[in-house]
Amino acid sequence: MSGLKRPRKTPNTTIDPELKKVLEDYSDERVLYDTIQLKHPSFVGEPLAEGDSYYLVNHTDTVTRSGITFICFPFSVVLPEVGSNQQTLSLALDNTDQLVQKAIEKAQQNPQAIECLYRTYIEGSNSPKVGPIHLQVEGVTIKEQAVTLECTRPDIYKRTFPMGVRYDSKFKGLMI
Repeated sequence: MSGLKRPRKTPNTTIDPELKKVLEDYSDERVLYDTIQLKHPSFVGEPLAEGDSYYLVNHTDTVTRSGITFICFPFSVVLPEVGSNQQTLSLALDNTDQLVQKAIEKAQQNPQAIECLYRTYIEGSNSPKVGPIHLQVEGVTIKEQAVTLECTRPDIYKRTFPMGVRYDSKFKGLMI
């Protein structure tokens, strides 16, 4: 079998029909839930962590999917700028109660990277309509107002990622 290469799996770049309807049809009143899962062995035993993970939803509703309760926790996704030399995606987590800050500070003492999984759910659906998209935290900035996670992804090229944005040749720098 030397010399034979397995064909590379082409990522699915089509948007889920249900998600497309919610995004495009203003009469569809279902809510979109953007969620992230922060995963690290140091999170075990931390307040509100489930096992080694924090499950956060960027909404005022508490969301339960597949037996997991996502904590209401404001965050924002900062996409990389077109043409920027550094193509990382940033997650800015609200730092009002310092819940995540303390756990992340503890995790930084461990050389294992924090894993982040992004998912989007639609109200009434248990399966994610986007994701899980696996990201690895490469850098952390902690300030009084926010904890910012700088994330990378090895196979983000041509994927649809938050809010319907598609990475294409403009974002080749994200490929590791």
